[in-house]
Amino acid sequence: MKNLLALASASLLMIGIVGCGDDPVTVEVNKSFEAKKNDKYTYEVYDRDSNQAPVTATKTMRTWTVLELSASYEGKSNVAKIDQIYFAADGTTQTGRDTIYLQTNPDGTIHQYDAVGEVLKRFPETIRPFISQLPKSWAKVSDTKSSNALTWVSSFKTATTADLPLIGPTAISAEMNAQHLGRSKRNATVPAGSFTALYNTDHTMTAEAKSVNNPTASAILSDSMVLHYDFDIDSGLVKWAMDSKTVSLNLLGVAQSYFIAGFEMNLVKAERAQ
Repeated sequence: MKNLLALASASLLMIGIVGCGDDPVTVEVNKSFEAKKNDKYTYEVYDRDSNQAPVTATKTMRTWTVLELSASYEGKSNVAKIDQIYFAADGTTQTGRDTIYLQTNPDGTIHQYDAVGEVLKRFPETIRPFISQLPKSWAKVSDTKSSNALTWVSSFKTATTADLPLIGPTAISAEMNAQHLGRSKRNATVPAGSFTALYNTDHTMTAEAKSVNNPTASAILSDSMVLHYDFDIDSGLVKWAMDSKTVSLNLLGVAQSYFIAGFEMNLVKAERAQ
């Protein structure tokens, strides 16, 4: 009995000590990646060869700087407006500039606006018109709270009809389906370091173009490309890649093959705002 009383007294004493201390320490449990205003990310970018290996001679640089968190953009709230600047391999000679929009949510989900845009940049001029007509849309590209495998059907889907030269009205569509592998399924070693606890998601983007006036004819374009996203809770997007592939285009009954060079974007530095 005396031992029980002593134990109870000690427990009350410990509670009293904790209660009388400084402000309690907050420990964030099950956190996810969320973009912050003034975050800056620096990347090395390479084309990929047919074996998905980076081609050293194609090296360029990019920076992503979060300019603001918009209250609303194209139907989404809390959207990070990101200034994307392109540089030559030296990292100082600017070669271009555009804007990326990402929505990073407390529930871990990450959406990207016009995810198909990066794919389009890789297509030759002959093929690009068949997809560039598509309306831009949001795609769910990752989830930094889901450690287990998930499948997202139609994470991105869009379609339109365009009047193309020599072909006429053409039905064009694109769809992105995802296989979220979960956490720590694919490691990455990049200039910023080695990452073993990434959230890995693979996307298959399928594009199709068919003649409206001749629906029984072979598709003008019917192919797919694969995108990979690897996110870290603290450092954000660590690796973004697209596999290289040879696709076929059937123009006026003549099949032509085109090699689409993939890319990989590897994190060099993540400068997070406080």
